[in-house]
Formats: sequence, structure tokens, C-alpha cells
Amino acid sequence: MIQQERGSSSPTKPIALGIDALSLLDAVPGTIALIDEAGTVLWINEQVTELSGHLPEEIIGSNMLDHLDLDANPLALESVGYALETPGVRLPTVLGFRTRSGETIAVEAVANNQFDNPRLRAMVVHLRPCGERQLIDLALGSVAAADPLDKVIGHLSRVVRGTTLRSEATIVLHPEGPGEPGRVIATDPLVGRLIHEGGTHPPWGKAAHSGEPVLIADLAELASPLRLSAHAKGFNACWAFPIPNIETRRSAAVLVLWRSETGLPEPSALMLANQVVRLTQLALDRHERSRQLFHAAAHDHLTGLANRARFYEVLEGYLSVPEDPVGVLYVDLDHFKQVNDDFGHGRGDRVLKAVAARLVDAAPVSATVARLGGDEFAVCMSGVTEAALSATAARLLDTLSKRITVDGDHHQIAATIGMALSPPGPNRSSDRVVDSADVALLQGKASGKGTWRLATVSDQA
Repeated sequence: MIQQERGSSSPTKPIALGIDALSLLDAVPGTIALIDEAGTVLWINEQVTELSGHLPEEIIGSNMLDHLDLDANPLALESVGYALETPGVRLPTVLGFRTRSGETIAVEAVANNQFDNPRLRAMVVHLRPCGERQLIDLALGSVAAADPLDKVIGHLSRVVRGTTLRSEATIVLHPEGPGEPGRVIATDPLVGRLIHEGGTHPPWGKAAHSGEPVLIADLAELASPLRLSAHAKGFNACWAFPIPNIETRRSAAVLVLWRSETGLPEPSALMLANQVVRLTQLALDRHERSRQLFHAAAHDHLTGLANRARFYEVLEGYLSVPEDPVGVLYVDLDHFKQVNDDFGHGRGDRVLKAVAARLVDAAPVSATVARLGGDEFAVCMSGVTEAALSATAARLLDTLSKRITVDGDHHQIAATIGMALSPPGPNRSSDRVVDSADVALLQGKASGKGTWRLATVSDQA
């Protein structure tokens, strides 16, 4: 209703506009939804199509939780529950909303619990896309939480699509040079494929090599087929920003932005692009440190082979598949102590590295090679036969019998191998199969070093 202007001599009277309430809600900027106490969407305005691609009739009658990605914000469900229990307008909450294409977008939701209002008996929810500042905060929080790299890049891609940059983003990791772009992360696979059509001197390759941004204002400057493919996807400009490694300052990745408009980035776009670069740099650094910690926890620090804990983890996984026979080779070096005694532990370490490399080369590609400690190694394989185990043992003994040259000195290192084969069946034990291989090893050493011996582990043992 509209009231009469002040100063009028006549009494103030409400003027009825005759507006249809649902038409008014359809015209409100943002998506408005009415939700009952069970979470069922009673009504939603047509703005939902612009927000997510869904038609209103595709949402009405469904449960709103079915459209939320709760992993995007772990507190979202708690926030929804609080709104259901508390009447009145609530502060904005950031939710992950699934679009019709399956993508998760970040939206700001404001809920108003009107269940006590006899004219509504519903929760009124206002949804709108998050602003760039909110999206950057989400990305920063995702980095701090050590979320998977792809999830962080997803947040940053939504920043890039905003009103300032109006672009599609691709991250090219560890570019190696022409024709070798490295790993590509793109929220849109079709945009990611453009990286593989860059030819010999793509913008991202130049940016990685020079350490400076390469800004292509008009794709007419590029050679085909990249130009043609990019034009077919609606792009007319390409900006590539190098992302240096925090410690080495060498290019670790490149942020590639594809834009439908021609031209160079405006000052505000350049500032935001540099902010995205810095956040991507932090995400890559966090990801690499996590990878290194995980690798250190599962691998021997000297040889790089799987350590004892990782070996047993893999073995347990193999044994959990009842239909597959599992084999273990327990390898013990025969003359290694003499190397340490005569040349010191530093030389011994280098010999162990050479032994580890030979074991990896001689073992099947699918096998797991581990250093259990000292000069003891192990190999485990799944889906093998006695013949395959014996053939592997023969190759290992052959490669270890050849002399190893370190610092100009020749070392003759041999080995004895005990093997165990756990046939198919349930309830198999990793300790049982390893202990059987160890017993076979001791028997082999007692009868003469430089040989292999096989023990069979029964299901009933």
C-alpha cells in the first residue's frame, strides 16, 4: 500500500494497488521459496531458473535438502535446523546449491520462519548468488581447512565467473613446455580441453617460461586450431597468469582465463585476477605439503619404497578379496653387513638405494615393493600362482647377484628369498602369510644362501 504525501489537508488513506502477491514475489530480485516444516518446497518463484537452471515445477514438491550440497558447508544443516526452530529473520548463511547440470554453486540464504503466521504457515527463504567477496572468503576457508585441491579451485572458478572477471578459469599445473601442459584442472571439461589444443607456443606456456602474465586481447592473434576451438566455445580473449612456487619462485602452475569479450583486463579485473593467483598459490602449496606428509608417512625415507606400515596396508587389501590368491616374497640381503663394516653406513645407504631400484625394476609393475627395515625387503602381489612367484624370485635373485658399483668400488650383494602363497578363501591373515614367508627364508638361509624357498599358507591355518 502507498500512503498520501505529507502536507495534504485530507486524512491519510491507504491506496490499494491490486497487486497479485505471487506476481510480486516472481519480480523480487533473487529466488524466493516457501518451505514447510518437513523441508518440502511448497512454492518457488521463477528466478530459480536464472539461479540454477531448474524450472519452478522441478523444485516444487521436492525436499529442499535434496538440492543442497552439505559438503560445501558442513554447518549448513545445523543452520537449516536452527531456522526451522526459531521464528523470525535469520542472518545470511552460505549454502551449496546444486544446479540442474549437477554443478554446486555458492548461494547466500536468508530464512524467515513464519510457521506461526496463520496466513503463511511456511518458512520464507531468499536465495541469491554469493558475491565475489563471499566466494573469496569461501576459497580462503577451504584452503585453511586443507580441502582437496579440486574443491578449492571450484570456489575460485566461481570467483572468476563473477561480474568483475566474467571468465572461465583453467589451472594448468606444473607446465613442462610445448606439448606437455601437465595436469589440467577445469570446472568445465570443455574449457579444459582447450589446453591440449594450444600448439607449440600457447599463452600459458609463455607465461610459465617468462614468469610474466601473457594477455591476449583478441584471439585473432592466435593460430588455429586453438583459435577456432576457443571461438566455437564463445571465447574471444585469453589471459594467462603464472603462479610461482612459494619457496622456489619458479612457475608451479598457470591460471588461464577465457573471456567472451575482447580486450585487456580492466584495473579492477587485474587486481582480482592477482588475488585469485595468490589464493591458488596458497592452495597449491598446502596441497604439496600434504602430499609430502602423506608420502613420508607411507614410505621409507631412504629408499622411497613403501614402508612396513604401508606394506601391511596393501597386503590386507589384497587379502580382503577372497577369490584372489596372494603371494609375499621376503628378501634378505646376504653380504650387506660387510659393506657397512668396511665402508661405513653412508656407503651402505647408497648400496641400499641401488638395491631398492633393482627390486622395483625386476618386480612386476602391479607388485608393491617395500623396505621392512635394515637390509630386509618384501614384495607382495595379488592374483598370482606358484609359477609366477617362482619366476619373480628368480628375477630378483638374478638382478641382486650382479655387482653394484658405488663411488668407484664394486660390491657383490646377493640375497635369499622366502615366499608364501595364500590361496583363495576368506579369513586370511597378513601375519600368517608374512610369517610363513619368513620361515621359508630362514630355511633357505640354513640350507644355503642365494636361493629361494616357497611355503604354502592354507586357508584353515
